[in-house]
Amino acid sequence: MRVDRIKEAMDKLGWDQSRLAREVDCTQGAIWQILDGRVRRSRLLPDIADALGVSLDYLKGRTDDPAQSAAPRAKAEPPPKTILLGVALPSERLLRGMFEGLLQIAGVTDDVDERAATLARLLPGALEQAAIRSADSRRHRTPGQRQTAARSHS
Repeated sequence: MRVDRIKEAMDKLGWDQSRLAREVDCTQGAIWQILDGRVRRSRLLPDIADALGVSLDYLKGRTDDPAQSAAPRAKAEPPPKTILLGVALPSERLLRGMFEGLLQIAGVTDDVDERAATLARLLPGALEQAAIRSADSRRHRTPGQRQTAARSHS
């Protein structure tokens, strides 16, 4: 973490520690610990970068351009596939048949009937939980994260 870059970005905006703390929704003491070098890593760093209008990679020293992220070090996860919620699932019997076929294609030969029945029984609940988690993660994004997500989906 490049504390000098955090301080520089704060200076450009005319912000003090209290202002950054308000923008990041944390205590001024947490910001002080970061700026004083007492904290080497912080879960607040993405929010600090967002609030200061610089990239996370810039604050981590991966790039010298405040507006640019470094090239990804690992393959980024593809965006989630969107399905319509409220869609009617086929009967458990039909789902079981679908899973039996998929298990056979995957080369699974042991307990195919039992595994397919379990998957068919669990699928509706798993989809419901995924929808709840997805909605929760969208609600907990900062304004900058919401803007970035909106741009990536347009």
